Amino acid sequence: MSMSTKISAPAGRETTADVPAGSTPATRPRPRRDRVAYLFLAPWFVGLLLLTAGPLLGSLYLSFTKFNLLQPPPGPASATT
Repeated sequence: MSMSTKISAPAGRETTADVPAGSTPATRPRPRRDRVAYLFLAPWFVGLLLLTAGPLLGSLYLSFTKFNLLQPPPGPASATT
């Protein structure tokens, strides 16, 4: 009593027979829809960089300089006032 029933993968999924030899899921090229997702996420990534990394780098720069916000800057420009 043998039952030979072929089980097929759901639509849009690859079975092991569809994958080229030597190719694993990690090395297969990504589908086009992943690139479209990154395109829609790009404005968020740009905002993250500008609103997070920008102030972080600015404060890092100011922490390594002799910057005094409470007093006027020294030099010839302050002598004219």
